[in-house]
Amino acid sequence: MAAERYKWLFNVDNNYTWYEPSDDTLIEVLYELSNFNLAKLDQDVLGTIYEEYIDKVDKRQKGQYYTPREIVEFIWDRVGFTNSMAFFWHIEGRRRPKFIFDPATGSGGFLVEAARRIREQSGINWNDFQDLLDVRTAILSYIFGSEISVFPYYITEVNLLIQLTPVVKRMIELKKGLKESLPLGIVPVNSLSLYNPESTLLPEEEHKFDNIRDLLPLESQKKVVFEKIKKRFDRKFSYCCANPPYIGEKGNKELFRSTRQRFPYWDEFYQGKMDYLYFFIILGLSKLRNPGTKAPGGKLGFITTAYWPTADGASKLRKYILGNAKIKEMVFFEDVKIFEYAKGQHNMVFILEKCAGKDRKEERDGNRIKIVRILAKPQEILGNTIREKLGFLTGHIEKYIGKNKWQDDHIKVYWSTIRQGELPPDGGPWSDLYVLPESKVLLSHLEQEAEPLKNVCIIIQGIVSGADRVT
Repeated sequence: MAAERYKWLFNVDNNYTWYEPSDDTLIEVLYELSNFNLAKLDQDVLGTIYEEYIDKVDKRQKGQYYTPREIVEFIWDRVGFTNSMAFFWHIEGRRRPKFIFDPATGSGGFLVEAARRIREQSGINWNDFQDLLDVRTAILSYIFGSEISVFPYYITEVNLLIQLTPVVKRMIELKKGLKESLPLGIVPVNSLSLYNPESTLLPEEEHKFDNIRDLLPLESQKKVVFEKIKKRFDRKFSYCCANPPYIGEKGNKELFRSTRQRFPYWDEFYQGKMDYLYFFIILGLSKLRNPGTKAPGGKLGFITTAYWPTADGASKLRKYILGNAKIKEMVFFEDVKIFEYAKGQHNMVFILEKCAGKDRKEERDGNRIKIVRILAKPQEILGNTIREKLGFLTGHIEKYIGKNKWQDDHIKVYWSTIRQGELPPDGGPWSDLYVLPESKVLLSHLEQEAEPLKNVCIIIQGIVSGADRVT
């Protein structure tokens, strides 16, 4: 019955057809599941299973880390996805959902939270069929995502079906005989195949889905979803939130080479010493809608490593951002641990607002960036676990990030001392963003009163060690 209704999920041509569980196994699984009310699940519960499934070595090599729910909620809050006005366009008394995209779904944490908010916070009347239809349409036809790994792709599909089921169940109660057959908007592909170059004319085969892995050929309905993400709804998305894979070029040159070979349009953004996640930021930003006469541009909220604002290999990324978006917020978590298995990693959450085009350069240049830095050491933050500490910290940030400036034992909030237009237009490091307001005054005084070192000293390079430079 389920296979007939959800053909795209119960596809006979997949990597798991060889496994046929025994009756005893099925009974045991169903018995365990019967202990849970799936209609009440409001988070990516299956993601915790997925987190344990992934081998620790696999996590490091593929850069795959399960995103804590506290970070997922924080990012959705920061892009403003918090109420019915953010979920829908309201046109002539009717709701029209806004497009959502996650180019690295993993187990579906970001999309599950988006679906939960739409279902629970839209203020719908559960006895009104049209209200239910609006929510069903938003989850089924306006939430999109892509994932290259087959297993987490399946988990994302099941996770979203769990969120959708109570809505469809109530619709069937109100209108007997209702059938559901449309596929969810998730596709098992290499996300980088979804980029749609603006001006480059590529051979037709470049526009087809990436089937080089041949792990899970797209079912016909999923091919339609693929084309929607790549072309039909390109530059129409209102939100793009994700935790992209953290993979540096060092030790992974073959991945970068094969990506450029299969998708030549990424050559434009490739440079040595870059990180794979840079491609995902560009992809996400490219999918967002530009500002309209009354509505702002689409919002991007990512959690990544904190090195790209100044890294040598990120100049093309920085240049792309400066030409296509306003940098709204940058939250640096410093030494606070986000991912349990990512040792020695510093992370940041950043929010971008699409604002592309020469006619909007003045608007971009005049933008000032809200910056938050964590001052407390991990042991000084309330909570016994990583998630408890993140829960306290994200709640604390949200309480004070709206202020012009704030500092306490845990965080420092301030506006950047320079406007976006003062950042290097060639994509040079954004080092000036790290200058605190009080330091800016001192540096300005020194520039006016002090003598430059080059006027009194001969500056030469010292001993060069074999160690890699930290960027």
